Amino acid sequence: MYHGNSLGPEGNDYVAVHMKIDKDGTIRFRTALTEYGTGATSGLLQIAAEVMHLPLRYFKLDPPDTDYCNDAGPTVASRTISVGGRASQMVAGKLHQRLKEIAARMLGCIVDEIESTNGSYYARERPEHSVSYLDVVKSAYEQGLELKVDDTFTAPKCEYDPETSQGTTYLQYTYGAVTAEVEVDTETGKVQVDKIVAAYDIGKAINPLSVEGQIEGGTVQGVGYGIMEELIHKDGVVLNPNLADYYVPTSMDVPEIKSILVEYPGHLGPYGAKVIGEPPIVLPAPAIVNAIDHAVGVRLSEIPATPDRVLLALKNMIAQPRS
Repeated sequence: MYHGNSLGPEGNDYVAVHMKIDKDGTIRFRTALTEYGTGATSGLLQIAAEVMHLPLRYFKLDPPDTDYCNDAGPTVASRTISVGGRASQMVAGKLHQRLKEIAARMLGCIVDEIESTNGSYYARERPEHSVSYLDVVKSAYEQGLELKVDDTFTAPKCEYDPETSQGTTYLQYTYGAVTAEVEVDTETGKVQVDKIVAAYDIGKAINPLSVEGQIEGGTVQGVGYGIMEELIHKDGVVLNPNLADYYVPTSMDVPEIKSILVEYPGHLGPYGAKVIGEPPIVLPAPAIVNAIDHAVGVRLSEIPATPDRVLLALKNMIAQPRS
């Protein structure tokens, strides 16, 4: 599979980020992009910390609030780490430059000579003379200097003509491949998914543990989509509108999942990062259907692969074997 990153041709794709340093050195990171379980916004802090050569402990993610957050577009389309990450990278770079300018004055050198590492600023030719990050912040406040940057990153526009299907639909893609190992009970039709191997080209893993968590979570959702989740309608009414009747995977249904991270940098996201929020849910179901076919020789035409569907397909195969 390949999955387009960000909004593509749907409209202007931009994210605003605000960063402000308090007197105690706390860096308040603010964006209207919302954290609802993916962990993506924590990746924005990691990007800012990397740019500013500071420990992550100095950064604090404030909740979205229109009092101090400009529009960042929707938290959809797997765009947080790509477009939001670039905004974080840009704003953190500007704030880092301001800190270097103050450090240069404190050390009596030009700003181009300033290097920094792990919260320490020093002149390149005199590394023994340095000032700490907290000393630089203190000096800024004593001088009445504002340590605040607000800015917006706008992704390049996708030139695409829907009438002719010509042009660029997305600026970069996440690529993936999934294999499934299943057992099929030919007496009952029950399908048990034993193992999923999921490989994704994520460009650059900003937080590898979080990326693996996204892959595992999406894979479990994809397994549910493939073997058990189904909305049942009759006369326009949903007959299973709650989790007592609409079945989702539990811990007893989750197979062994092996995640493989491939890092082939893209050109949109920060450090070449590509998105991973949505892609993992796509491939498990077709992989499972292929595995069922390989195991017992029946090709399902619809999912989920519930026992009754599999059993019916097996009976039909016996009655009308493939040519």
